[in-house]
Amino acid sequence: MEGWEEVSILAAILYSFPASKDPVTSLLFDSVHNLLWCGDSSGSARSFTPNAGYPFQLYPYTKFPATTSPLPVVQQRNHSRGILSLSQNCVNLNSRRGLSQATFTAASVTDSANVLRNLSCMTTLGTGNDIIVGGTHSLGSLDMQKCVATGFDHSGNLSFVDSVAKTLVLGTTDGTVELFDTASNSSVKSFPAHSGLLSDMAVQGNYIATCGYSARRRYDHKNSSAAGGTSYITDPLVHLIDTRMMKSLSPIPFPNGASFVRFHPKLPNIVIVASSTGVLEFVDIFDQSKLNVYQVNMSPASPGISRMEISDNGEYICCSEGRSLHLWSFTSDTNFVNFPAPLEEQDIPAPLPPPFEVDDPVPLSSVGMPYYKDYLLSNYATDMVFTKELSKVPAEVDTSLGHGAFVPYDRTAHGPRNISQPYQSLREPPGSNSNAPRFISERDGESNENMIHAENSIFHLKSPTSVPHCYSRLQIQYSKFGVDDFDFDYYNKSNGACSGLENHLDNSYTNALLQLYRAAPAFYNSVVESLLPEYLPNGPEIISWNPQGSSLLIELGYLFDMMHKAEGRNVKIANFSQLLTQSASAASAGVINTDEEKSLNADGLREIIIRFNHYLLSELTSNQRERRHTNSEKIEDIMGIKLEMQIKSQCTETETHTGSQLIFDLTSPPEQYLNKLAMLRRAEKTEITILSYMDYFMDQYKSASCRECEARGRPHAVNARQRVVRLPKVLSINLSMTNFELQQIHNCRGWLVPEFHIGEDERFVDAGRGRKYELLGYVCEISHGPGVKRGAHNLVSFVKIKGQWYLFNDFLVMPIAQEEALNLSYSWKKPVIIVYSEPGQDFSYFETSTFKKIQDLDTSIIYRDHFVRAAREGHRQEYKLLTKQEAPEIGTLIAIDAEFVVSEPEQLEIRYTGTRKLIKPKKLTLARVSVLRGNGPNIGVPFIDDYIVWTGHIEDYLTSFSGIEPGDLDPEVSKKALVTLQTVYRKLWLLLNMGCVFVGHGLQNDFRCINLVVPKTQVRDTADLFYLPEFKRKLSLKFLAYVLLKEKVQTGNHDSVEDAYTALMLFQKHEELTRTGDLETVLYQVYMEGQQRRFRAP
Repeated sequence: MEGWEEVSILAAILYSFPASKDPVTSLLFDSVHNLLWCGDSSGSARSFTPNAGYPFQLYPYTKFPATTSPLPVVQQRNHSRGILSLSQNCVNLNSRRGLSQATFTAASVTDSANVLRNLSCMTTLGTGNDIIVGGTHSLGSLDMQKCVATGFDHSGNLSFVDSVAKTLVLGTTDGTVELFDTASNSSVKSFPAHSGLLSDMAVQGNYIATCGYSARRRYDHKNSSAAGGTSYITDPLVHLIDTRMMKSLSPIPFPNGASFVRFHPKLPNIVIVASSTGVLEFVDIFDQSKLNVYQVNMSPASPGISRMEISDNGEYICCSEGRSLHLWSFTSDTNFVNFPAPLEEQDIPAPLPPPFEVDDPVPLSSVGMPYYKDYLLSNYATDMVFTKELSKVPAEVDTSLGHGAFVPYDRTAHGPRNISQPYQSLREPPGSNSNAPRFISERDGESNENMIHAENSIFHLKSPTSVPHCYSRLQIQYSKFGVDDFDFDYYNKSNGACSGLENHLDNSYTNALLQLYRAAPAFYNSVVESLLPEYLPNGPEIISWNPQGSSLLIELGYLFDMMHKAEGRNVKIANFSQLLTQSASAASAGVINTDEEKSLNADGLREIIIRFNHYLLSELTSNQRERRHTNSEKIEDIMGIKLEMQIKSQCTETETHTGSQLIFDLTSPPEQYLNKLAMLRRAEKTEITILSYMDYFMDQYKSASCRECEARGRPHAVNARQRVVRLPKVLSINLSMTNFELQQIHNCRGWLVPEFHIGEDERFVDAGRGRKYELLGYVCEISHGPGVKRGAHNLVSFVKIKGQWYLFNDFLVMPIAQEEALNLSYSWKKPVIIVYSEPGQDFSYFETSTFKKIQDLDTSIIYRDHFVRAAREGHRQEYKLLTKQEAPEIGTLIAIDAEFVVSEPEQLEIRYTGTRKLIKPKKLTLARVSVLRGNGPNIGVPFIDDYIVWTGHIEDYLTSFSGIEPGDLDPEVSKKALVTLQTVYRKLWLLLNMGCVFVGHGLQNDFRCINLVVPKTQVRDTADLFYLPEFKRKLSLKFLAYVLLKEKVQTGNHDSVEDAYTALMLFQKHEELTRTGDLETVLYQVYMEGQQRRFRAP
């Protein structure tokens, strides 16, 4: 710790009233802002902030009374809502601007144990809502939310209090250090540290450091005997305690007399010791011969150093001397924290423009105009049409009320009057005022009150003025830790039963429909079982229009299997979406959307999902016909609606034609049919339902004149009858209706029936007769504002799974009552696609225990090569293919590493202040995969080392990290042996389902980019195995290899074979340390060495 020097001296307190020998009574560095806090003997708190330039100076920021009476501020603590200040009889919470947030005294809280009196120390516990306070008479806990103080079973006499996990560390007035368990309300262990008072105590990790005074008896030299008195001197030793081993360590000698001690926040092995005479010493607790000594420049009449604190980033130390503050540092950076939040500054109003007269020659633009934040009434939406038929005549005035007589308002009949409605801006996106937690790293900083409010606002299904937040468009936010920090788990309330789909991808509008078909067992089984036989087209003519070498059927099968294995985790549709975007047939069908539906209005959104439903089922049927026969049912057998048409004419014989269609396109029947149906229903007191609409289209009669006979002068009619002969197991219904037609559905209660029955003649019958169909779910368009508004609407789906209804809104998944799911009375809720299915069907999931025994399974691809083109001349094969004798079994270890290139750059929002916000991350494309044997005689030998062909644009090859050079992925010029994406994906998918255990470093990011979901039981990630949560930093593969294996890797461009082999060796090292019981000790030493080397290998 070289290079420290004094950078600033500040007169913090000019005067003190009353006069005090120790005006500065507390010191604190802010953990959020660039602020240095101090409290004084008169009960005031002050803060100072540094300037951004040179020379370094501190400027006052705030000053405010921090106690209820002019008593000294004993201690200050950081809090998520501000600064906590402790005095002898109260605890105050103030914002950093000085506004009082809360005051806790014995009179203002429920304090039956008299905790809030004669206080001397405090600390926070858990989320910060509970404050531990101690004093001369007691030790207790203060609940800031409930305003209740609870006492512990302790006698008090405390000078210091801190915490290690859920255990309190207490420093008593007799020099003893105690470990106190709040759960059992008892003392766990006591350590005699000093024979006199404690002067300071520091806690970090598993270590406690104390300094204090030692008792020494007075000696009478004349009588050569003890005089009977006792004096105290500053102890020249710093006492160390290890809480893991529950014993004291060798003390640190400090001849100048240790008065203050602190651990370095970034280097836990470094301890800073200071004396009252201004001597500072940095010493390594593991090697006490390494030390650096400095001297604080003090005035001749100085009372001595009274306080010492170190900043959270470890770059600044502050010492108080009387009314002055000495600031020490070794860097030119002026930040007390690594990422300081901006300070609130006073508002400076803009100067008013100079006045002018009417005739003055001034620009017309200087005349102020009103600012319209919302839409004007003249911007009338075209879909908001009011017809004469819907208008009503006002009700007659009751003549019995009389004329002129006072009629009191009937509150019981009409409810309370003059209820103001909250304002809702049209431009403000629905759900924007929801304070849901966005990042996992923000969980600890949130109070329980905010979490409960967010829970109610997001998942609440009733909203008095707008669409509930659970139906609004969701946005994935990106922090400095990347997408892995986004709190997806918060939005999934299915307890692992269902998985959400991410929406920051092309064609993400398909999420709702994919979730609906995923819940149909027959559809799921047919799609997933198509993965069993091998389908790997890789000819040059195919790669030109199908670079992935796959099909929509195959990618949907992989996606469904990953959604099953995810067990509640979110899933990406990246590979499925990429294939859809590259498909020429999808482009001609008009089902590609690459702007996250921002260009679609309400009608366009409904039209594209209906077109996609037609395209999806047609493409799946076509793919299955091209494949070789399997025992699974085909989509056309599961969803094909059998039709029959009979044509009768006088001039020809009756003709009968049969056919089928995959989707029931349901439109609104003619108006006269609905009017007639309405009269019948009113007479029978029943409601119009979807069955009324379907019944009209399931058996239709049409007539037309025969043109041939009409030309001969013998006109007659030709009658045609089209009817449904057989409904399928899974019935998909498209609602191709206008807004006005959908409005009629909103007025029909119970229009969406939960079940119906079909008789032998394929007509609807009463319950208990015929075949039963149950409502599986439906896709619904949620309207936010006028229908013509683009990018404001979204699609959700309601799906019934194992008797429970769920709402799927991209990655939000929540259970919902059947009444709410089937309620179509809301004007903003418009059904688009409805699916009914026959009950009694079961899912056929792939299980590792029986996977290899499945009929039609083809695993030959993992034992051979399958290049796009023949291997080029000069190509050297650096891997050895698996043999049948090495066939993977459940638990077989394999080491894996993958490399990627950037196909699309990240999208950033740069504001005028210079701040940058990540809107959409860069898109990574798989470029190389290497898989090594993890056990057996050929351990460490690769059996897969594939480069993946890519014909699209590459923004960045990331050569230094991926080892991929320009041209390596181009099938025309590459010297590598290239394979299609589906070839390598099938290899990994087979290894996954065979039960292999994947070993690697940072596998979470690799699997996410590959779009592979691996159960946690089949992952051994060395980044997690060699990780200590208290350090909040994961170690790199290069650093772990250097420290644990004594190997230097990644000296040039990264190589996936080398990285996978290194991860395998680290896993073996972890197993060895686990067997010997040395893992925790070695891992702690690794972090200590990392602190010294800045976690960088030489």
